[in-house]
Amino acid sequence: MGPIERLTRLAEGAESIVLLGSLLGQDVVVKVRVSRSYRHPDYDRVFRFYRTKTEARVMAELLEKGLKVPQPILVDMENYVIVMTFVKGRRLLHVLNNYGVEDLERIYRDVGRQVGVMHNSGIYHGDLTVSNVIVTENGEAYIIDFGLSGYSNDVEEYAIDLHLFDRSTRNLVPDKADRLFKSFIEGYSSTFPRHQEVVERMFDIRRRGRYVEERLRRKLRREAYTQ
Repeated sequence: MGPIERLTRLAEGAESIVLLGSLLGQDVVVKVRVSRSYRHPDYDRVFRFYRTKTEARVMAELLEKGLKVPQPILVDMENYVIVMTFVKGRRLLHVLNNYGVEDLERIYRDVGRQVGVMHNSGIYHGDLTVSNVIVTENGEAYIIDFGLSGYSNDVEEYAIDLHLFDRSTRNLVPDKADRLFKSFIEGYSSTFPRHQEVVERMFDIRRRGRYVEERLRRKLRREAYTQ
């Protein structure tokens, strides 16, 4: 495998730098988990190793189950780097006002179906918002950024995924949110038998987590101007 060429920065988060590059003539995404001085060096190494390993493993497992997620191409555990396929398209965040409601319902139903498969596999996303879904030119929905994902059978983790996705939609297109969430649940319930339990927990989180909504609203508004 040759060197990665034409690296340009796409984004930088609290834990990683994301770059766009070219490998053997194909666009790829390079995610590098960087060291942070506020963490103890030993913990920093363990943390970056664990998160890199988990993210790559989750994507590989979801691909095997037929979900539309980036494909890991190369994982460098010594340098905490994942090279993965680049999904060309626009973030759902940026197309909510460009698509008709029926098209959005189809997209949300498909995202719900994929999230149901994910949860039924004992995997949660951890940051499931409209910023982390890519809509391709032909209208396919890809889930991206599994940096906070993990393994759990805890209904709370699944409910947080639904809460974040619903809230991120509701904060941007409140007039469409009920119809879109209904479509999401239609897809979700078709692939996850415990869907009702998760939805009930999601409403419980909504009742006791008003502060989360305000933090999420600020985050989404900031992303809308910077991405």
